[in-house]
Amino acid sequence: MKNLLFTLIIFITSACFMPAFAQTPTWAATQNWLDNVSHSTCMQRSKAILQQNNFSVRQQDDNVSFIGEKDAWYAYLTCQSCGDKTITTIVISTSGTQQAAVELRERLLYYIATGKTGTGTTTSAQVNLWLDKSSFSVGEKITVHYSGMPGNAQDWVSLVEKGKPDNQFGPWKYTESKKDGSMLFDALPAGEYETRAYFNNGYNVEKRVYFSVTGGTVNTGGPATGTRLKLDKSTYVEGEKIVVTYFNLPGNATDWIAMAEAGKPETQYGQWFHTQGKTAGTMEFNGLWPGNYEARLFYNNSYKLEEKLSFKVATNPGGNFIIKTAKTVFAQTEPIPVQFSNSQGADNDWVSICKAGSPDGQYGQWFYKGKLASGDLTFNALPAGDYEIRYYLKGGYEVGKRINIRVVK
Repeated sequence: MKNLLFTLIIFITSACFMPAFAQTPTWAATQNWLDNVSHSTCMQRSKAILQQNNFSVRQQDDNVSFIGEKDAWYAYLTCQSCGDKTITTIVISTSGTQQAAVELRERLLYYIATGKTGTGTTTSAQVNLWLDKSSFSVGEKITVHYSGMPGNAQDWVSLVEKGKPDNQFGPWKYTESKKDGSMLFDALPAGEYETRAYFNNGYNVEKRVYFSVTGGTVNTGGPATGTRLKLDKSTYVEGEKIVVTYFNLPGNATDWIAMAEAGKPETQYGQWFHTQGKTAGTMEFNGLWPGNYEARLFYNNSYKLEEKLSFKVATNPGGNFIIKTAKTVFAQTEPIPVQFSNSQGADNDWVSICKAGSPDGQYGQWFYKGKLASGDLTFNALPAGDYEIRYYLKGGYEVGKRINIRVVK
C-alpha cells in the first residue's frame, strides 16, 4: 500500500490543475482551492494537523509537501501557490475502512482551510460544511456551519440517518440566501448520521459530513410515552397510520396535536387536529415519509409547545406504492375518491385522472401528493367514459402507476 501511495504522488506536479485521483476502498484524496490562506500558512497548518493526529512528519525537499506516517496510515499533503490562491492536495492511505480515511481527510482539510479543529467535507470545490465535532451525546443540540454556498434563498441543509438515499432527509433548514452561516438543530436519537448541503431545493448532495450520536439507546418498536401524550410505538413503517393517545389535558376546545418534522420550528407542522374539549382520547394521523418526526401538543390555539414525543418512520420493506379506488365503475354525478399508500419519491409527485389512452403528457384534474406517504384524494365527478388514474413522478410526466376506471350515465 505504501508503494502505491508514492506511485500516486508521482503524478502530482506543481502545476495549477485539479487532477483526478484513482481511489480504492482504502483511499481518500482531494484537491481544493484555498481562499485567504497563503502558501506559508498552508504549510504550517499541514504540519501542525498531522502532528496533532500523531503522525510522524517529514517535509519533502520541494518545500511544498509533507509525508505523514502512523502505524498502517500514510498521509501526503501539498501546498502549491497558483497566482493569488493556494491549492492543497491531501491523499490518505490506510488498511482501515474507507469511511475512516474520508473522515481523516476532512479533518485535515478543515484545519488547513480554517485553522480550527473540527470536521468538515469538501466534495464540491467551493462549498464547505462542518461540525464542531464528529460525535454528539444524546440530548445535545447540533450546530452545522457552512460557507461558500451560492446564495439561493432555497439552498438548504439537512440532518439524515447515514446511508439514506439523497432524496430523503430529516430535520432541515433553508440558508435564506446566506452564503456563510451556522444552523442549530435539535438533538437526535442515538445513531449514525450525515449532514448534507443542497442547492436551490434540489436533491443533489453538494457536501456531506458524517457524525454520530451516542449515549442512549435506539427504540426500535416499543411505545413512546410522555406525561400527556403516548404513541403506540417509536418506529413506524412508511405509510403506516400513526395513533396518538392523549390524556391529562386541560379540556380547552382548541387544544391541538400536530405531526411535525423533527427540528422544525413550533410554527411549522403537518397534519393536526383539535381535541374538541376532550381531556383524553386518541387521534389517527396519516402515514409519513421515512425520517425523524415529533408528535406535538399545544394548548388553546397557541404555539407554546407543551409536550412532544419523537418517533421515526422507516422505509417500507416492500417498496411498492399503491393507488386504488373502492370500485371501478362510477356514476357521472359521483365524486371519485382515490387512496394512495406506501408512496416513496419526491414531494412533487402528483396524481391525475386522464382520458384512457391519452398521451402521458395530457392530464385532467390533479393533486400534488406532498410529503404524505399515504392519504386520500377526492376528484370531481366526470362525464361518462373510460379514464385512467395516473401517479406521476417528480413533477414530470413519467407515470409510476396507473389504474383504469369507468364513468357511466
